Amino acid sequence: MPTKEEIAKRTAEIILADVPEMVKGELTPETNLRTETAIDSMGFIYIMSKLEGEYHAMVPEEEWDSIITLDDVAAAILRHVKA
Repeated sequence: MPTKEEIAKRTAEIILADVPEMVKGELTPETNLRTETAIDSMGFIYIMSKLEGEYHAMVPEEEWDSIITLDDVAAAILRHVKA
């Protein structure tokens, strides 16, 4: 089972590799994806879909509004990993 830190790191890697133009500064677990990056709704969907596929998780869309930071992304993925 991956750790929250590993998932947060992987999230940052995906963002930097696939949507680098949306990054305004350094990415840390506390980075606010809404105010500290230029990630729009389509970028967010792309990132979540990629993480869900990699970690065999399915985060319900109802939870997406509460995902603000990289740490929140990691926690959501971790909560919904299918064993």
